[in-house]
Amino acid sequence: MENSEKIGISFFITILVICISVKIWQETDLKPRAGIVVSHDVSSNRNGDITYNSLVKCDDGYIRRVNDMSTYIVPIGSKVVIKTYS
Repeated sequence: MENSEKIGISFFITILVICISVKIWQETDLKPRAGIVVSHDVSSNRNGDITYNSLVKCDDGYIRRVNDMSTYIVPIGSKVVIKTYS
């Protein structure tokens, strides 16, 4: 194999890897989902670190757990928009 063939093959493989990684990145992008808050929960570990959890029933049919204070302060039954991976 000549050097030009090796360079061509490595260039092709590099372009292929870049295309695959861009496709994966596009599919795992955060998407906004509308939903309704179903319940709230507060938990802590033995070190005292507090976690604020909310269950949100999204319009796509899934029930998702959200771990942030901005969703926790919303009253149960209210509509929210959360960002989730596809």
